[in-house]
Amino acid sequence: MIQFEPVEFELSLEQFPLFLKDPDGKRNGYVIQELDGEERDRYLNTLRGRFDHGPDGRVAGLKSFDGLQTNLVSLSLHYADLEEVEVPNPVPDPSKIEYPPLPPGSPPEGQAAWDDEKKKYDAKCAAWKPTVKKITIKAVNDLVDVAKVNKYPSSVLTFIFNKAQEISKIGKGFSKGNE
Repeated sequence: MIQFEPVEFELSLEQFPLFLKDPDGKRNGYVIQELDGEERDRYLNTLRGRFDHGPDGRVAGLKSFDGLQTNLVSLSLHYADLEEVEVPNPVPDPSKIEYPPLPPGSPPEGQAAWDDEKKKYDAKCAAWKPTVKKITIKAVNDLVDVAKVNKYPSSVLTFIFNKAQEISKIGKGFSKGNE
């Protein structure tokens, strides 16, 4: 008899909250939300017409970058009601960290790497703060209009685009998992 490991998936869409500050200084809440199957297919279909093909039928390049990022962002960025609260931050206890011993005869670079990791943790302990800010998503509202998305600074648009690709598993590195 063949036995299988159980497989379980979470069916709620992944969400990533963020605040964007208007030029007048007002902070507004947004959520980047994972695309569902229908939205993902709609986005991928918009890419089809963007490619130039060579005589062999293979993709030879892109015709245009216009709207490439804004299409995905406008399908995944929602206005949102967010609440930011400060919560207690547990104190890191360096005495409870057990650094793995180096194997006998380890080369000097092994010791240096171990020392670097210890320094990073010690710096984290030194930078500890008694509270941290956490964001709670109270409500996810309408999608942000593509015309508004087109006006975002390039750095903001690229960040949101990359996060949307990551949580929707779209783009380079994700195709193998979606076949």
